[in-house]
Amino acid sequence: MRLVGFLCALVVVLTALLFTTEAGSDLRKGIHFRFGTAPAQSEEMLVLVDLSKSVKTEARTKAFSVTQGMGSHLKPGDTLGLGLISGNSSEEWPDPVKMGEPLPYDQQRRRFEEQIKGEIEALQAPVAAPYDRTDILGALERAGSKLQPLSRDAKPDRCHVIAVLSDLIQDDGRRYDFKSDKRLGDAGRAKGFADQLAERTPDLLRGVYLYLGCLGSRDREAMSPERKRAIRNFWEEFGRSSGAVEVIWREDGPGDFSEFVASLPRK
Repeated sequence: MRLVGFLCALVVVLTALLFTTEAGSDLRKGIHFRFGTAPAQSEEMLVLVDLSKSVKTEARTKAFSVTQGMGSHLKPGDTLGLGLISGNSSEEWPDPVKMGEPLPYDQQRRRFEEQIKGEIEALQAPVAAPYDRTDILGALERAGSKLQPLSRDAKPDRCHVIAVLSDLIQDDGRRYDFKSDKRLGDAGRAKGFADQLAERTPDLLRGVYLYLGCLGSRDREAMSPERKRAIRNFWEEFGRSSGAVEVIWREDGPGDFSEFVASLPRK
């Protein structure tokens, strides 16, 4: 009987230890544990939002709104980073926000969404005077380098996602202007141009799921249907040639982004 009593007391003590953290402690203190079964493979996501003046205000607002609501689609251990697409790819980006593990999921999500809201407000500050230029290639190069590198032989422990929410019209004022570049005149030439550029950084998007959410813009409205198709062909080919696992193009910008993230594999 004494042995049974001792074992029961031990179970109670261990249970209390597992579900107790230091009151009022910082998230980095106390006992860290997972609520439920956390996925073996977490998601590392970067969302790039176009702040150029050609993008319509309502389209950009929707992009930020969808991004802010991503907390309900992420799990403990996932991270979400925000970046801006402007004419200067060296602009400072906020640090990624990570879904923590020591708090119940609802509290995690609320805290996560508050952090994301603050970063979005900081990113939106320049929108009062939008950028003249759009360097999507530069932003992608930076995003690819920021994600945790994938070894060719190692099994990835993260699912990498880059979402580009933009009108997808490169116009950096130095190298390329997709509104008039002859290489974007038809689908065939656009694909060849994409392969040519991807050769310079062949592993830039290796292992990445690339979401291309096309935002409405004045520049896009002025384009011929053929050039619009050529630009889509360019980005899809560039993503594949740069090593992306999958390239998704959506005409309604961030409309399907949440569903896309929810469908990603968690091995």
